[in-house]
Amino acid sequence: MSLTVRVGQASEPWARAAGAAPSKAVVAAAPEATAAGVIREKAVRFASGAEWAIVRGRLHGRDTIDHLVPARAGQALTVFFKAGNGAACFNVLPPEGDEALFVGSGAARPDSFRAQLANGGDYRIRVYLMRSAARRHESTDYTLKIKLADG
Repeated sequence: MSLTVRVGQASEPWARAAGAAPSKAVVAAAPEATAAGVIREKAVRFASGAEWAIVRGRLHGRDTIDHLVPARAGQALTVFFKAGNGAACFNVLPPEGDEALFVGSGAARPDSFRAQLANGGDYRIRVYLMRSAARRHESTDYTLKIKLADG
């Protein structure tokens, strides 16, 4: 799995979530230290023919991780998020631009997201700890269950 680093804002609001359906692919997010303002990127890979992927990872302090989901226009993206720390959140960002399609910290259901995708490209599922928890150097394990299906 390749890892690229992109400088961006690590203090954006995000959301937390709960369980989902079974998965056929697993991607682990290795706990690596990052500097404030650096967003790590990790590719999400689906097994051949699989609609679901499970991503497990760990956040510490000001960590921000973008999980990149390659999608085609018209596909439906579903995300479920579960973390051991209530201050852990996720957002969903489109392939182009930084305006979030979903901001979990402000959502009525902060643990899940579902939408029909208008454009193709790498959608970003951004996970992080809220600023107050990050400043206290809190940590948490998290799980993302991601479904990508046609129409």
